[in-house]
Amino acid sequence: MAAGYSKAFMPLGKVKEKEFMSRPMGCKGVGFSFVRYKAGEGAGYVHRHKAQEEVFVALKGEGTIILDGKRIKMPEGTVI
Repeated sequence: MAAGYSKAFMPLGKVKEKEFMSRPMGCKGVGFSFVRYKAGEGAGYVHRHKAQEEVFVALKGEGTIILDGKRIKMPEGTVI
């Protein structure tokens, strides 16, 4: 692996509910997690970051995300 880069492997089938990946990947300014929701369910909370970025990717299925008070559709393959 090249200097300054991290590599981790998380089989999606092993993600139980939420797997925080920032620490294993050595991230300092980005939140990176795997989250698995059952159909019709989602996060029961809203939060924000003042300095940290967070990336969301719809790997399978579809959902929505609320950003700045607006609900945005996330079909499979969407990266926000």
